Amino acid sequence: MKKIYTLALAAIMGGMAANAEVTWLQENGNEHNLCYKATYVEVSSEHDQAAKGKDWLVDGNSAQPWQSSQCTDGVMEFCAVGLNNTEPYDLIEMNWRSGHPLAYDVYVTDNEPQFTQDNDTHKSLSAEWLEANKQFIVKHMEGRDNNDAYIDYIQPEDVNVKWTGKYIVIAATTFNEYAKRADFAENGMGMGELRAGSFGRSIYDPAKLVISVPASTLEGNSVIAKLIVKDANDDDVDFSKVSDVQFTCEPADGGLTITASDQGADLFNISGVKKGTYTLTASVKFNDGTIEAVPVTFTVAENPDKPNQR
Repeated sequence: MKKIYTLALAAIMGGMAANAEVTWLQENGNEHNLCYKATYVEVSSEHDQAAKGKDWLVDGNSAQPWQSSQCTDGVMEFCAVGLNNTEPYDLIEMNWRSGHPLAYDVYVTDNEPQFTQDNDTHKSLSAEWLEANKQFIVKHMEGRDNNDAYIDYIQPEDVNVKWTGKYIVIAATTFNEYAKRADFAENGMGMGELRAGSFGRSIYDPAKLVISVPASTLEGNSVIAKLIVKDANDDDVDFSKVSDVQFTCEPADGGLTITASDQGADLFNISGVKKGTYTLTASVKFNDGTIEAVPVTFTVAENPDKPNQR
């Protein structure tokens, strides 16, 4: 007989902030990256260092960034890439530098961007184009309020949907400290690489759920079990993104209790165990699906310090 223990945890489903770099877009000479060496690249401005020009946005080398000129809140900075072909895609990667936006919109559209020339060195997306294409904003992203480089990914809300728009446009009007500093060589909105391709599934689909538990303990002692969710890249998933944790223990008459630990969201106390061998499994809900762990076995031996019962 089995006994089921259900632990109610509140799910905290975050946005599509990156977990680990999706390396498939960089492999095999960027053949899967639809932005690689794109012939259509337009940007709002370029850094006064010529080596940081717009072509570096799609050169396949994230260590060589495009950077805009010094940013000012309220003044638009953007980059726009026309994809090499119309192959459907379901993942866009933005490799942000230390200077980056605090918020930005991502457009996927078949309408070629139109511009307003603000001065000799700066242009903005035209008001007419923005109005006509606001329906093609696929994601409004909140950037990071720090000065660290990082990677953002976006995917369609429905994993069965793919985008087909020829142009990917990223526009922002608010920026972090580094992007706005006048005395900083790395100022401006910077992106090491813009990539797009067809991944075929959510980059957050977990590959497996793992239970880590000591192989043995003594009767009357407590055991700490740890649940680890692994994504498709075998990287750990933030446990705050799961819900509906459920343990199953066999046999059911061992007298044990399983409760959430206050030492960590992924830790669980197993207490009250009697002598015997137990098989433990678990399941969690993640990204609207349920994943189950491979069962693990642990043994409870008689405790030599247990008082004699007479």
